[in-house]
Amino acid sequence: MSATDHYTDEWTPLNPVILEAHRPRSDAVVAAACLPEQAAVGSWQCVAMRLRLGAEGLRQGDVLVVQSVTRGLQSWPALQTVMTAEAGYTTAAAESGELVTCQVDGQHVRLTVRDSLPAGDTIVLTYGDRRAGGPGSRMTLAALRQWFRILHVPQDGIGAHEVIAEPPYVDLLPAPPAQLDVLAPSRVRRGEQYTLVVKAVDEHGNTAASLAQPATISSVNGAEFPAEIALNERERAAGRAMVILTENMPPTGRLRLVVRHPEGEAVGRSNPVEVVPVDDASDTIYWGDLHAHTSHGHAYGEIADLYHYARDEARLDFVAHVEHYTCAGEWLHPWWRRRYPECQTVTDFVERSWQERLEQARRFDTPGRFVPLLGFEWAHTTGHLNGFFPGLDAPLVYPTSFRDPAMTPAHLKELLAGHEWFGVPHHTAFPLGRGTLGGFRWEHFDPETMPCVEIASKQGNGEYFGAPYAALPMGRGGTVREGLARGLRFGFVGATDTNIARPGSFTAQEKRQRLPGLTAVFAPSLEREAIYNAIRQRRCYATLGGRPILRFSINGAFMGESLRLPRADAVKHIVCDVAGSAELARVEVIKNGKTSFQFVTTDTGTHNRTPDYREEFPDTTPSQAGDYYYLRVQQCDGALAWSSPIWIDL
Repeated sequence: MSATDHYTDEWTPLNPVILEAHRPRSDAVVAAACLPEQAAVGSWQCVAMRLRLGAEGLRQGDVLVVQSVTRGLQSWPALQTVMTAEAGYTTAAAESGELVTCQVDGQHVRLTVRDSLPAGDTIVLTYGDRRAGGPGSRMTLAALRQWFRILHVPQDGIGAHEVIAEPPYVDLLPAPPAQLDVLAPSRVRRGEQYTLVVKAVDEHGNTAASLAQPATISSVNGAEFPAEIALNERERAAGRAMVILTENMPPTGRLRLVVRHPEGEAVGRSNPVEVVPVDDASDTIYWGDLHAHTSHGHAYGEIADLYHYARDEARLDFVAHVEHYTCAGEWLHPWWRRRYPECQTVTDFVERSWQERLEQARRFDTPGRFVPLLGFEWAHTTGHLNGFFPGLDAPLVYPTSFRDPAMTPAHLKELLAGHEWFGVPHHTAFPLGRGTLGGFRWEHFDPETMPCVEIASKQGNGEYFGAPYAALPMGRGGTVREGLARGLRFGFVGATDTNIARPGSFTAQEKRQRLPGLTAVFAPSLEREAIYNAIRQRRCYATLGGRPILRFSINGAFMGESLRLPRADAVKHIVCDVAGSAELARVEVIKNGKTSFQFVTTDTGTHNRTPDYREEFPDTTPSQAGDYYYLRVQQCDGALAWSSPIWIDL
């Protein structure tokens, strides 16, 4: 990338925000703090922010703008200034007694000085003022540090300058634990040692604070593991135990471990574990999240936080840290510039951040245990896609603008000519033509470089228009089903698109859905090349919540493959095999966008529901070239899963 390149929010050589970032900061506010500094998520609070003025004070007509730094999620409660006894009532007053008016704009507050305020005066901004009998403001549900940004707008209205005060914050802490999550590998050979992860989460999906008492693992004949597991991983209520299924274990096909904790009598059951002989050489199922963001972009959290959470709390086998670097409003904003103060341009910042991403990926790379995939997000009005490399050293490629018409996926392909990589379009079902957050335009789909599509994430389900947990807003033209109807061939992956550096998490309030999207791959080993190739070959399936095991084949062709039939009237022998992470509600085979077979447990009564289902049946209808089939599963807990399709060739 040349020194003349600029990452901008508009298709212009320089965005005005770049100039704003280099302006001096205002000394209108020299100190700022919130009381209380800590609060439990979901609790009702009265938060007072104290803003101490600098040596010049404030003149009549000056404005202070206090912004909640959302970074990609709804991270501050609704505010209002009219109903004194209702939730979110917000007030402002100067300790000197001079008048300050308070105006709410969404989650932001605008404070206007009616009379000049002296040097050293303090403005108290109160969120959830209870003095008139109101309940306060309900704290948000994601446990993280809630930052605030303060801008000074002089009375002449020219410019909005960042103040010199350190940004105030409130630490939102997890609520008490409400349930246990028990995460195990999906396939284990007898005699093989594997890691079981147990964590206690609050009702909103946040990992709780460390627990004094350990959890207990229910005994299993022939299995070796500690009877207790301490939940104190990195000061959080998570822990790991090593488990070995010995040859003395009675014959069993699938195992679901049970863990209990005395606090609240919480009980957790693991996802299904296939138990196979020690000499079984078939592919193992590995789980990962291909779409995770941090504060190196528009989100929360550090890169190390992302990898620690993925490995130690979400028990993922692989994860991809991606960012999109196109908005100068983010990358030259003083908030982010403090990370690398030596960087004076957006280009410098992006290149420095990319180097740190490479360093952190190499730091956490542990083949056989945990694999970081090197990735990036290409964002443009033609749609968004994530790109992935097979190694941990790759060129830095990003569009110079969301809106430059030249920055298409075809241009990205040109930039990466000679490099091994693939791309995965995502949130394809957003309305087309919606600017930088629109759906994916299928005319830009490239079968050579795009083996899979992200069918679901915390943005929602993009399978078809009006699908359950639909991506919102949703429009016609970009859904997965519409892409398949065009004759395009792609496998399915899932991801969270997390904005709080928590891959694979069920945290509420993040994006549009609480359920996390994940990708399961069938690979011979937990090596980067093996995981990369499995996705490249579409040997994968997607989930939205839960970790069921899916197998789907037609005449021996596995999910993601094409089946060549000798003639159009040849019989298709279909095999569906599902092991749910909860009881199954519906199992369907989708053919050319319509249900051709289904099993619905709600029709058989709750006493007949089961987490396991296997079915073999023939499809005797004549085939046409390009017919496609895939397996769709819905669990009783609401989780969804989709196998990659199988296509028919003649």
